[in-house]
Amino acid sequence: MTFYRIFAILFICSICSINSASSATSSPPSSLVTNYRQIAIQSDEVISGRVGDGQSFYLKTKDEPYQISLDVEDRGLAQMIVMDEDYHIQGILQSNGRRVHFDLCPDPDNVRAFRYNITGIVGTRYSINSDRKRELEFDKRQKVRVEDGASEYFSFYMPRDDVPMVVTVKSGSNKRAMLSAAHESCRQVDARYNNVVNQTYLLFSKKARLTISNVGLPAVAVGVWYIGVHSYRDDEEKDPKELTIKVDYGMSGEDMILPILLLLFIFPAIVIVPLLVVFLLMFFLQKLADPQGKPLPRSATYEEAIPYTIAAFFFFFMPAIQLAIREAGVAEDTGNRNQCFYNELCNRPAIIFQNFNSIFSNWCYVAIGLIFLTYVFICRHSFKGLVPRDCTILYAIGFAFIAEGFLSGIYHICPTRINFQFDVCFMFVIGALVMMEMYRRYFKRKFNVGKVFLGLAILIGLDAIGSIIDTTDEGNDDNVNNNRRIYRLILFFVIWLPLMLYVVRIVYFGESPSLLAAAKRMFPPSIPAHPGRIIYIICLAVGLALIIWLVDDFANIFLYSIILATLLTLACYVLHKLWIELRGKQKRAPIVLYPIWLLLLAGTLALWGVALWLFSLPNSNKSDRPEESRLDNRGCVLLNYYGTHELWHFFSAFALFASAVLILHIDQDEDYTPQEALAHKLGGDEKV
Repeated sequence: MTFYRIFAILFICSICSINSASSATSSPPSSLVTNYRQIAIQSDEVISGRVGDGQSFYLKTKDEPYQISLDVEDRGLAQMIVMDEDYHIQGILQSNGRRVHFDLCPDPDNVRAFRYNITGIVGTRYSINSDRKRELEFDKRQKVRVEDGASEYFSFYMPRDDVPMVVTVKSGSNKRAMLSAAHESCRQVDARYNNVVNQTYLLFSKKARLTISNVGLPAVAVGVWYIGVHSYRDDEEKDPKELTIKVDYGMSGEDMILPILLLLFIFPAIVIVPLLVVFLLMFFLQKLADPQGKPLPRSATYEEAIPYTIAAFFFFFMPAIQLAIREAGVAEDTGNRNQCFYNELCNRPAIIFQNFNSIFSNWCYVAIGLIFLTYVFICRHSFKGLVPRDCTILYAIGFAFIAEGFLSGIYHICPTRINFQFDVCFMFVIGALVMMEMYRRYFKRKFNVGKVFLGLAILIGLDAIGSIIDTTDEGNDDNVNNNRRIYRLILFFVIWLPLMLYVVRIVYFGESPSLLAAAKRMFPPSIPAHPGRIIYIICLAVGLALIIWLVDDFANIFLYSIILATLLTLACYVLHKLWIELRGKQKRAPIVLYPIWLLLLAGTLALWGVALWLFSLPNSNKSDRPEESRLDNRGCVLLNYYGTHELWHFFSAFALFASAVLILHIDQDEDYTPQEALAHKLGGDEKV
């Protein structure tokens, strides 16, 4: 019996090789059609026979999906080769005692005939069945079993064109598969035809959602839709892929109005109400305060900070919008949803954007920028003493908020690993502007804004290199990981360690030498003892080390690092000022300001904590393959419209605004403070 099995397998392999060699021609291979008796079968008809009885079958069909099944008796072996009229192989089914099947999508142009030829161990009993695929039911999960390397096709009648159609699949298997959808033609969702038009598709492993709307092609329309699931061949896991599939309606335009209006008006109101409380409180305290001495002369200004910020925005805006439009255009023209790394489980298309909710949520940054600019202008020109005498850097911070909103919105048009750098680049600019303002307040020294932006350009360039290295090359993951490790070592020892030591020089010793002078002598001869600065340096060093060690994504390493440095600088500045006030013999600020400072600082840190926690919850991974990235997709959590990443936009915008207001008011008492009384800022023994 073993000899017969081996002989049958060799015979089947020879048949397959003959079919493969002849599939490119239109003439029938003689080894497959000679001496076969053609038997016509009807759909939903079961026909039985034995291998070797000389029977061949054909089925005439129209444009609707059919499922072809093959059953073989126990310990038997049979193979069915399915060909079209031109003898092109459409599929091969092999069974050794279990039921196997695959689906066919006929040509929509005319009636076609499919031919079935049976080979295997002579005498093996078999039965074949050709069933019309039943339609999917609305809002009802249907279990599906897809053979390794095979496809399943379904039809669904869409009765409306004013709401999106949503196809959701879930599986417990990690096998790679493709979900596709097309209107009017089953052939368009056939995985063997990649050049078809008016279809959309994506790759998945365990879960995916395909949203078809009036945005992009194919547009949702009334009529029959065909949905296909293709399981790619896997040499390691040959078991069938079992999954569930469900079709239902998406969110209509009317349902989107409330979430959009709430964000458009309620978020600014949430920002403005506490801001009015802070404004009235600060104004009342300023009226009660007894200024000491005469106003200080106007310090050096930094008007160039505003044009540098605006120039940086346009420098990033032009390539960002071109790249986003190109990537989104390719995705729309080809129907390839793998081009952009959307959070498919919380994807709300509208107007001309596939994920309008993610784009629109960046309105928060624009709103806080406009509110902050207006607030600084009112305080600066109406109430003396409420803000610093020089507000140019504060104005630049407001413009940077607006720029971050626009660039982040552009990135979300088509999120990819390469253009993620445009999403975070202005976070670097905002952090640098905050550090500049703190340095100006702390040391009362003039610095070169152009050199600061030059340093930012270098850091953002390094971030761009990291983005390229983070882009996964399929089949070359080991090399990519090695490149990441090497670049991370270079990042730490060549960039972050010298930068950290340079920050030590500035913060600890109160000096800002040139990079060349700092390289020649990192530490001055005398080391002043200052516990606050020591704590700052230790926290910064430990935080940067943990970020580089724990975070895999280079863009996130830069983002977390700049946020850490900015928050540490702000916190140390506030706590140091409070410490000096409490220890000083002569109080310059009303004592009621102390808890206000602490509350503002605590609120700012709390908002940043919530924002960073939301940011750490992944909803995609742009360094992975598309099907692996979709494992991180999350559903909407607010109003069935906003997900965790959109909430990151809300809370990070609020945290940025709270930080800016704290910076704005923390030194309102010092415009009317004698200059000699400000020596506390450098530890009490340095000259301003």
